[in-house]
Amino acid sequence: MNKKIKICMVVYAYYPWDESRVQREAIALAKMGHTVDVICLRKNNEPITGNENGVTFYRLPMRRHYSKKILVQLTDYCFFGVLVFLRLLRKGCTYKIIHFHTPPDMFIFAGIIPKLCGKKMILDIHDLQPELYTAKVSKGLIVDVLTISEKLACRFANNVITVTDIWRNRLIKRGVPAQKCDVIMNLPDEKVFYSRPKQKDSFYNIVYHGTLVKRYGVDVIIKAIPLVKTTIPGIKLHIVGDGEELNNLISLASTLGVEDKIYFSKKFVTVDELPDILSKMNTGIVPNRADCFTKEVLNTKLLEYASMNIPIIASSTIGIRTYFDKDSILFFTPENEKELAEKIIYLYNNPNKAKELVANAEKIFKKHNWRAESQKLRKYCR
Repeated sequence: MNKKIKICMVVYAYYPWDESRVQREAIALAKMGHTVDVICLRKNNEPITGNENGVTFYRLPMRRHYSKKILVQLTDYCFFGVLVFLRLLRKGCTYKIIHFHTPPDMFIFAGIIPKLCGKKMILDIHDLQPELYTAKVSKGLIVDVLTISEKLACRFANNVITVTDIWRNRLIKRGVPAQKCDVIMNLPDEKVFYSRPKQKDSFYNIVYHGTLVKRYGVDVIIKAIPLVKTTIPGIKLHIVGDGEELNNLISLASTLGVEDKIYFSKKFVTVDELPDILSKMNTGIVPNRADCFTKEVLNTKLLEYASMNIPIIASSTIGIRTYFDKDSILFFTPENEKELAEKIIYLYNNPNKAKELVANAEKIFKKHNWRAESQKLRKYCR
C-alpha cells in the first residue's frame, strides 16, 4: 500500500472550472488518502483559497487572457511562472511531488528549488506545444523555441505523462526515454458522466461544449445550421463554453441569421453541472479541424458524450479514428459544413441508427474508463 504523501499540482487555468483532467487527477489522488494542493489562476472575486472534494486550491492573483496574440499568451505564461516560482520558493519543499500540467512545458522550471531539494517533478503534457503552435503560426522561431523547451522540460522531469499513445510515441521519437513516459488517458469520470433518462424537450438539441478556439471548428457547426433548419425546424445548437473565438462565433450566428437557433452559455460550467445540461441533448458534435495538431486530438467531450449515451457526429481525424470506428460515430469530412448538415439530418430521421451508434460507442468506452485509468497515478506516489 502506498504511503500517504503531500502533492502539489500546478495549472494555468481556473480550478475547478476549465481543466477537468486536473480536477479528476487531483480528486483521485485525494481519495487515495494523499494531501493534494492545486496552484491555479484566480477569476474575478473568487476566494484566494478553498477546498472542494478533499482538494485544497490556492489561486494566484492573475486572470487568464483569451488572446490570439502569441506574445500576449507567452507573456502571461511567464508572469504566471514567476508567481508559481515564488509560491514554491516558500512552500515547494514541503511536497513530495510537484505535478505540472501543461501548457506550457516551461512551467516545470518554476520547481527548480524543490527539485534541488530532491522532490519529484511530473510533467503532464495535455497538448504537444510544437504541433499546437505550428497549427497557429506555422513554422518559425516560436515553434523552434517551444520544441527546445519541450525537450528540456522532459529532461528536467522525473516522469512525463501524456494523454494518448500517439503523443507518447511522438515524445519517445523526440528523445524521451520510453520508461519515463506514460499515458493516462483524458477520460471522464463514470461516476459523474453516466446515462440518464432523456429530459423531454420541444427542441432537437445538438451540443458542443468546451474551449472556443478556431482549431476545434465550432464555426463549422454554426455554418451547418442554415442548411438544416428547414428540415429540422426545432433545431437548437447549444454552445457551452468560453474562449477567444466567442465573440466571432456570436457574430457569425448573427450574420447567418440563425442566432435564434443557437444558445451560447458564454462561460464554462463545472464538471458537476455539465451532465444535467448534456442529459437534454439529442446529438453531440465534435467538429475538429484537421491541422497538424488537432487531427491527433482525442477530445474528452467526445468520451463524455459516449459515457452518457449521446450519439456522436465527429470529424474524421486520426486521433478519433484510432479509438472509435464508423459503427460507433457518424463521421464527416473536417471543415465541411454541408456534409455535417447531412449527417445531422440523417440522425434526426433515423433514430434507430442513433441507438446503434450509442450501443457501439458504449462498448468502446467501457474498455477505457477512469476508475481503472486513475489507478495508474499510484505508480508515482511510491
